[in-house]
Amino acid sequence: MMNQNEFFEYMRDHIRTYLPAEYADAEIELVENVKHNDVHLTALLIRNEEETMVPNIYLDTFFREYQHGMPIEDCLEHMAEIRVREGENMKMQVGAVQDIYDYDKVKERLQIRLCDYEGNKERLQGAVYQKQGDFALTYYVIIASNEKGEAVYQIKEEMVERWGVDQETVHNDALLADKKRGVTLKDIDDVLGNYFYGSSVQENLLLREEPLDLDQNSPYLFVLSNESGQNGAGVLYQPGVMEKIADLMDGDYYVLPSSIHELMILPADPNIHAETLQSFVREINANKVDIEDQLSDKVQYYDNTNRVLVNAVEMEREEWQKDFGETSPDLPSHMPEKENRKAPARMQEKGIKR
Repeated sequence: MMNQNEFFEYMRDHIRTYLPAEYADAEIELVENVKHNDVHLTALLIRNEEETMVPNIYLDTFFREYQHGMPIEDCLEHMAEIRVREGENMKMQVGAVQDIYDYDKVKERLQIRLCDYEGNKERLQGAVYQKQGDFALTYYVIIASNEKGEAVYQIKEEMVERWGVDQETVHNDALLADKKRGVTLKDIDDVLGNYFYGSSVQENLLLREEPLDLDQNSPYLFVLSNESGQNGAGVLYQPGVMEKIADLMDGDYYVLPSSIHELMILPADPNIHAETLQSFVREINANKVDIEDQLSDKVQYYDNTNRVLVNAVEMEREEWQKDFGETSPDLPSHMPEKENRKAPARMQEKGIKR
């Protein structure tokens, strides 16, 4: 069995045999791209001389299929099918790609996407972004979209210069474009009911005027996204959304960065430890979420008193240090184990007015 590099080179050297005659003189090469979460993926590019845009055929997934028994011939045949199909799709998108240089034509197609700042430093190089605590707000142009996903272009600094606008303008116009795609907050039971049973009951709680009636003895979890549920985590930064959620929760809340598509909102509870939530998110990311869909392991906490979003674990540690330190300067080095201690006073004062 070939190793990964041998497999990639074999694909490059033998794919032409499986392509139609019009690709007989195509240039074929391997390129390495840095994707979301600084993941390096190897793509096969097959370009005819007259083509201005060609699809990336990522080989890493095919290599895993090959390792699990897919015949090498089937891998090549499938790649060739993808190249022909996606090439035809891209021909229909040429106009949209050409429009990308005209800011007035693309500003309605801007989108904000969230990523973990520390985990995407390589991908952020040269990109337009805003750092917001643990996250970075990045900006994209949606070239085309369908039920299978979106073809997008990540906005780089040189593109903004070419457009002749500043980055603040891009940010504000992206907010407006995202707002038109809808901002929704739904009870997770409604979301799961629709997913498993086709239930149509999915109230957008952001339209409510009064705080939600939340039983302090029952757990609640809400899903924040856009109307399509695709790449919707960025709606958290829509003006007034954080504050509106706090009004609905009647206090503070946690933000669980479950994926780039949506965020989970959990009303603050003095009996819940941020480190426990963070461990939960980390486990889900590791076992249930594709790496390109992962947002972050860093749980956030919205402090309604100060109207700020902060790292929940860091905030919790600071609260413990303050509370125990005020009692005795010797206590911080002799703190009891997490599961044996009660929530400190400052955390009891936050987020439990429900």
